[in-house]
Amino acid sequence: MMCSSFRLKSGSDDLDATRDMLMGRASTSSSPMDRLATQNLAGEVPSSLLSLSQPLVTVSTDHKFTEGPIYLHMNNELHFSDIVCDTRSILSLATWTVTSSTPNNRGNGMTLAPSGSLVVCEHTTSSLILEDKNPPTVLASHFQGKELNSPNDVVVHKTLNRAYFSDPTYGRMPGFGIERDAPLGFQGVFSVALDNPGTVRLECEKEKYGQPNGVCFSPDGKQLYVNDSPNASIDVYDVNETTGALNNCKRFFSEIGSGKFEDGIVDGMKCDEQGNVWVTGPGGIWIIGSDGVLRGKLDIPEHVGNLAWGGPEMNLLFICASTSVYMLQTEVHGECTNEMIKRVEPCPLCRKLILGFDCGKWQSSISEHGLWPTSLKNLRELASGEGFNEYFQKQFNGNEEAYLRWKEVFDVLEVENARDVCPDLPLEQ
Repeated sequence: MMCSSFRLKSGSDDLDATRDMLMGRASTSSSPMDRLATQNLAGEVPSSLLSLSQPLVTVSTDHKFTEGPIYLHMNNELHFSDIVCDTRSILSLATWTVTSSTPNNRGNGMTLAPSGSLVVCEHTTSSLILEDKNPPTVLASHFQGKELNSPNDVVVHKTLNRAYFSDPTYGRMPGFGIERDAPLGFQGVFSVALDNPGTVRLECEKEKYGQPNGVCFSPDGKQLYVNDSPNASIDVYDVNETTGALNNCKRFFSEIGSGKFEDGIVDGMKCDEQGNVWVTGPGGIWIIGSDGVLRGKLDIPEHVGNLAWGGPEMNLLFICASTSVYMLQTEVHGECTNEMIKRVEPCPLCRKLILGFDCGKWQSSISEHGLWPTSLKNLRELASGEGFNEYFQKQFNGNEEAYLRWKEVFDVLEVENARDVCPDLPLEQ
C-alpha cells in the first residue's frame, strides 16, 4: 500500500445533497451516501445514543494507520493524521475531498487551544507543540532534563489554559515513529500551561501506567479520563479547579479486552454531551456511562484508533480505524473542543446560519477575517433584536477594530440567503 494524497468522489450534486443532509432539509438531489461506500451498522447501542439504521460511511480510505481526528468549525474540516505515512490530512465537509501533506513528524493526537490554534502530539520529535506560528511553539519536550517518550493524546482545559497529555513509548517503535531508546524510564501523564511552555508537570505516579494512551475530559471539565492500553482499563481523576492538579484517582472501567493490539485495544476516547465515554476497544467502540456501566458496543470493520465528533450539529462521529476514516450520525452530540463556539443554548437554525452553507459571501468573509461569535447564545441574542452597538460593546469591550471587522461580516450577508438558512431570523431589510 502506498502513502499518497487522497481524494473522494465529489461533484455539484454531492455538494448540494451534503448541504441538505447537514442542514436537515429534504434533499433535492441524490445523497452523498449514495456515492460514498456505506455499510450497515451492527452492535448493541441504546437508540437514544445511536440508531443502528444509520449507515456507516467510508469518507476516506487507502491509508495505513489513521489517528488524531479533530474537527475545525471555522473551516468545516476534519483534520487527521496517518502516523505510518507521516501525513496530515484534511477532509472538507463542504466538498468531501481529502488533501494530504507530509512530513508531519508522525503526528498523533490533536486538539484546539482557546486561541483556535492546534495543539499536536509529535512522535518523531517527542514533543507537544502549539501551531500558533512558524515554526510552532514547543510546549513540552523534556521532563526533569530527560526527553519525553512520544506524546500520544492531548486535551486542553479551556478554563485552566493547560494541556494534559499521555506519553507512552509507541513513537519510539518501528512504524509509528523512530526506533530509539527511551531515557525517561517511565510512561506518564503530564500537563503544561499553554502560556508557560516548558513547565511540564507530572500528573500521576511514575509507575502508574504501562502505556497511558487516550485522554478526555468530562463535559464540565471537572474530571479527566485516562486509559492504559496494555492493562485494558480506564481511570478517572478529579481536576483541581484552581491548580489543575489531578487527584483522587479511581478505576472507572476494566477488562476492555485483553490489552493485546491484535485484539483491539483502548486508545482514543471522547465524552459526549451526556457524559458517556466512547472508547476504542475490541470489535470497535465501547460506550460507557458516566456511572461506569457499559451502555453498548458498536462494531467497526477495522481496529479503531481514535474518534471525534464534528459537523454543524456536532452529531457526526468520525472514526479513525486503521486504513480508513468512517462517519456515522449519532443521536447524541459531542462536546465542542473550541470554547468560542461551544453550544450554550443550542439553536440549530443559528448553527446553520453561522456555518453559512448557502451564502458564499458570508462564508468567504468569515474565512477572510478569521472571526467567530463568542458563543451561539450571543448570536441568538443578536438575532432576536439586540442592536449591533450594544452587542459589540458587550462582547469586544470597546475594541473598535474587532467591531468594524465583525460588522463587515454581517453587512455582506444577503438577507434572502440568510433566511434560506434560518427562516425565523429577524433581520432588517
